[in-house]
Amino acid sequence: MANDADAASQPVTESGLASWYGGKKLAGKRTASGERFKPSALTAAHPSLPMGTKLLIHSPLTGRSVIVRVNDRGPVDNDRILDLSEGAAVSLGIRNHGVSHITVTVLPRHHSRFRHPTNMHDILQEEARRAERVAQDSPLR
Repeated sequence: MANDADAASQPVTESGLASWYGGKKLAGKRTASGERFKPSALTAAHPSLPMGTKLLIHSPLTGRSVIVRVNDRGPVDNDRILDLSEGAAVSLGIRNHGVSHITVTVLPRHHSRFRHPTNMHDILQEEARRAERVAQDSPLR
């Protein structure tokens, strides 16, 4: 069983349904973060994560991944865990699906420099190494 230090350092992952929102009618309107909505941007609406949080989104359907930034609140429908911008849905290859199953991994703040999903492997490996070092240094072992 992992100790609390291990659990606290592991990326948070959630699976569920996502939809996309945007289009021309919302372009330029203010998001919950105060910035203007750009349908082509790689952004997302989440009900509670802090604005600016980076998320790795993976579509099991298409096998594609994308990194988005939380800049709005949503989704409106309770059966969904996330609303993606149109640009993010296009990048994932799910725009024409309306609603699609996804996996969301919250990226640690100290990894905010990563902007491309191919960095995911590096991010998760570094997190695992860091968790191992914390566990080895822990007086609770």
